[in-house]
Amino acid sequence: MDEGFPEVIPTKSRNKERIVGAGARREKIQGLKKVGFNNEQEKWIEDKLVTVALPVYNLKSLHRKENKYGSENTLGSWGYGIPNYGEFSIYELLDKQINEKKIGTIAHESAHANTPFNENNTFIFGSEATREAAAKHAIKVANQTVITKKFLNGYHRHLHDKYIGRDIPKKDRISLATFQEETWAIMTELAITNRAHLEQVQEAQHKSLYKLKIEGENVPEKVYLISHQDEKGEVVVNGVDIALINLVDGVDTLDALKEHVISLKGEFYSNNYYEIAKKRALEEERKKKKKKREEKAALLTEQQLLKEVSSRG
Repeated sequence: MDEGFPEVIPTKSRNKERIVGAGARREKIQGLKKVGFNNEQEKWIEDKLVTVALPVYNLKSLHRKENKYGSENTLGSWGYGIPNYGEFSIYELLDKQINEKKIGTIAHESAHANTPFNENNTFIFGSEATREAAAKHAIKVANQTVITKKFLNGYHRHLHDKYIGRDIPKKDRISLATFQEETWAIMTELAITNRAHLEQVQEAQHKSLYKLKIEGENVPEKVYLISHQDEKGEVVVNGVDIALINLVDGVDTLDALKEHVISLKGEFYSNNYYEIAKKRALEEERKKKKKKREEKAALLTEQQLLKEVSSRG
């Protein structure tokens, strides 16, 4: 674990306790005010919020909304203002999305509900240090994105343009704080739905930083978006994974987080597609472990050859 990131600790502080367990989450969610759902839709959102297993303490009401003018492409939203704080909304357009996008939308809005940028969420993260570490990490990733122009996804690129203000009316621009908050939510979404893509963006950002440094640019140290392997092939728990291991109920290790991600596919996909997704994930893990063994063997062989050459000299 990189220096500056605290160890994962129990989530309890300030006389508040996070809602723990699927049964307790469901009880909380069933007690919420719901607007715009029929019985089937209501059960769907309840089931998915329980299954994704991110904290639900801050949820005050659930809404299903139409995609009207100004929200044509909106899939979900979280209420920030005093009048609508705690509103967790999904939109009709979500019905037409692939299952990965449905998982991602629930995770994305849940990330906003549990933002590390709100001091009131300290009890959710467990300590001030843990919450601040998650916020500082999102800030660094947002900065790394601005420098490298390697975006987490298309929505992240769109938000970047609204922050920079390029060809965007002043009334439609967003603040740096909003861009940082959205960076946190998009990382959470991808860490739960498409970890391979997040790794690819991480690699692209790091390569871009290295190139800029070679060209003489003054760039910050690289920041990891997600857990990675070090030079020895050892797995380092890093990036947004640190916060998610702390936040996702029932998860306390990186392996447990990965298993949770696979299990989510079983909730959103049919049995057939779930088995395909599960096999694909297991195959990716197998390939990574094989590559790790091969790299380690190659390193040992190289070290042995150097040792033999040295002994001859």
